[in-house]
Amino acid sequence: MTRLLAVLAAGAALFAPASSARPDALRLVRVASGLHAPVYVTGLRSEPGRLYVVEQAGRIVVLDRGRLRAQPFLDIRSLVLSGGEQGLLSVAFDPGYATNRRVYVD
Repeated sequence: MTRLLAVLAAGAALFAPASSARPDALRLVRVASGLHAPVYVTGLRSEPGRLYVVEQAGRIVVLDRGRLRAQPFLDIRSLVLSGGEQGLLSVAFDPGYATNRRVYVD
């Protein structure tokens, strides 16, 4: 199982010259476990605390305030050929998602 990690940084510390960068400016934080080959993470401004995680095999799972929901948002594993550089790689929510419920997958 793969663990999803988030890199947190203090604003401009990412782009500061090496000589002025603090060694403690970045840190890893475990966000979730139990994911299988996560390749992309996104969220909606209208849904604070919720993340959508794309798994390469063809599922999009939901992390709701740090907890993995039992049911995936989307499961198209039967339609996806995955492995190596193949598989479900991304998701984008339509700008009108709140009313039309359209999502786009790659």
